[in-house]
Amino acid sequence: MIEKKFRPFWSYDVQKTESWLAELARDGWRLVQFNSKTRQFIFQKSQPKKVTYHIEFQRSHLLSHSLIEEGWEKAVQSGKWIILCNERPSSEIRAFPLHEGIYKRTRKWMYLYMAVFGYMVISSLLPLSLTIMSLVSGSDVTIVGSPYWLVTIFAAVVFWSLVPYSTIKLYRSNQRLMNSQQSIDRALKQSKAKKEVKEVRKWKFGWQFSPDKLEEWLEKMEEEGYQLQRISFSGVRYHFVKHSSRKVRYAVDYYKKSHQPGYFDIHRETGWRLMFVSKSTFSKWAICSKEYTEIPPQFYSDREEKMDHAKRVAVTFTSIYGTLTFLYVINFTMLLDIQTHAGVDRLSWMLYIIYGVVVVEFVWLAIKPIAYYLRVKKSKQIS
Repeated sequence: MIEKKFRPFWSYDVQKTESWLAELARDGWRLVQFNSKTRQFIFQKSQPKKVTYHIEFQRSHLLSHSLIEEGWEKAVQSGKWIILCNERPSSEIRAFPLHEGIYKRTRKWMYLYMAVFGYMVISSLLPLSLTIMSLVSGSDVTIVGSPYWLVTIFAAVVFWSLVPYSTIKLYRSNQRLMNSQQSIDRALKQSKAKKEVKEVRKWKFGWQFSPDKLEEWLEKMEEEGYQLQRISFSGVRYHFVKHSSRKVRYAVDYYKKSHQPGYFDIHRETGWRLMFVSKSTFSKWAICSKEYTEIPPQFYSDREEKMDHAKRVAVTFTSIYGTLTFLYVINFTMLLDIQTHAGVDRLSWMLYIIYGVVVVEFVWLAIKPIAYYLRVKKSKQIS
């Protein structure tokens, strides 16, 4: 028995489409063919199965050896679109294919729809503003009939519905694609944790200024038998559970926004797990981990890449807090000059103390990234 299903906007949210395919497989409908141009999926009635689907958009349809070992295989393909399937239990799947191709394609179409939407808004402002001005001023407004009003109205409804809808859907899809791996890794981690094990919470503030210190602390906690389960949204609270000691390498990376999401996919294919990624648009941090037995794994490909990372951290935070220190010193000097002529009272002394504490703190925060860079420069290890 064959059944065809039409989904015109399936590529706007591939993760939702993957869940839809998995649900149909559980109901006994196996995907046998699909056409990306006609937006049609063809299913065949079979035995109900639990199948994990993954959709990708790329030129090469060759699977890596690690993915094949994890049970991934090609279900169907159409052009550059490929749909993979895996019949293993989802909790046992340790490696997932890349979503980089879909991310790039979705981002390109999102920018295109945004440009079209911007043009539509700008082109509508002039006639709308002229009409409003005419009505307000009391001028006569004459509406000229046209034999193409139906076509015009139909086109306007289609464009003003489709373009904003597509822009919003593609934007949300991109956000989910960027954050999906973190959710997968967290779910895999939590599924392995035992409920009866008591959770231990630790707090770490200001680790962004000394990433290597955080790496050493996390690795030491693992050696003592405290396995990291998750990190809070803010990145300052760490949740551990007590287990047996193990060797885990941690990497704290201050990455460029342009790296997402393929940057993490590359490391994930080599066994690194994304434990934390910051949500801030200003400061982009990621914490990754990888368990090993003998030789510690290397997160960065060479020493030069590690040095570039340390330099980026030092330049960014030293310039910020160095500038703030300079501004506060100027304000402090101006305040001191004014109070010298006006007389120093108790309130002035309190202001001096506050300014002094703030300046010392900013100087300390400006020096710490430089110290981190110098430690990396002296170290012979890539990390």
